[in-house]
Amino acid sequence: MVSGVNLNALQVFCSDLKIDNHTGLDSDDRDFSKELKEAVGIYDALNNIQLRKIDSGKVIASLIDAGSLAMRESYDYLLYGTLTLRQDWHEVRLSLYERESDSVIAVIYSKSDAGLSSLLMDEAGRKLVGYLYDRFAIEKRRIKDKSPGYIELSINPGYRGIFFEPWNEIMMGYFHFGMSGFVALSEPRFCFNGHEMYPRFGLSLDYGLAGNQSTVENFFSHSFMISIPLDLSLDLNAHHSLRLGVAPGYQIDYLVQSRKYGDEYTSTSGAFVLSAFFTYGYNPVAGNLSIGLINALDFAFYDDLLISYKPSISISYKVVHFKEKNDEK
Repeated sequence: MVSGVNLNALQVFCSDLKIDNHTGLDSDDRDFSKELKEAVGIYDALNNIQLRKIDSGKVIASLIDAGSLAMRESYDYLLYGTLTLRQDWHEVRLSLYERESDSVIAVIYSKSDAGLSSLLMDEAGRKLVGYLYDRFAIEKRRIKDKSPGYIELSINPGYRGIFFEPWNEIMMGYFHFGMSGFVALSEPRFCFNGHEMYPRFGLSLDYGLAGNQSTVENFFSHSFMISIPLDLSLDLNAHHSLRLGVAPGYQIDYLVQSRKYGDEYTSTSGAFVLSAFFTYGYNPVAGNLSIGLINALDFAFYDDLLISYKPSISISYKVVHFKEKNDEK
């Protein structure tokens, strides 16, 4: 993720909101302007927008007040608005003033039930970021501020469930353990609704030990899989990420069966495997370590197709950060 201050960021100055309170309750314990700034920070994950609170502390309530302050303080863009609180619902109306045209260029409106007021500023922040990105083509401004590439290693313990015939009549679900490494380059990087999105590729190794169902003679099946995962990663902010990908690979199964009336039997088989997976990642301190949950579907192309579901825990660490030689400085 891009961190720190982006010197090329669009600066929008923000007045405290005018509070129109009809609930009879004290609203001073909430800083709605701070909530709006935090929401903008979530949806503007690339730090292309700086929402700065004005120092005067004056509440701007009209176009005339906004124009006067913007001219006096040389604010190119000034955001002001009104928050209306009623017993059953809350709403916010934000106006974005532009000094060059001496006019309001956008009105952002958000409304929620009173019990869901925490979502009010989140929605307003999302709409504001979306408008600014569209109007100013901000995604084109991020070339010099793109994130560095990285190498990430992870371990993935989990469970493999088998639900379809004939395999579920023979084999029980089992625990597995995987290790993987991913490489993400600093190019290409894309912007999706204010968030950074980029492809990754890697190598994955996985081992599982399966047992038999009670209807067949005792056996253990050792499963080894090697695959090349390719995914598309979407960083929502410094703490949350989503990944969607596929992984072609090959699976080898080594079966050892203890027969009641005969010698021990062993066999080896293999098949091409195609996996589809979705990962949610959480980075608790916005650092190199992250934890997550992987949901995967494996399709092993034996004579009888083997379909299995693999939920896994992911513990990942970015061991290397780098930029390519042709990156802009």
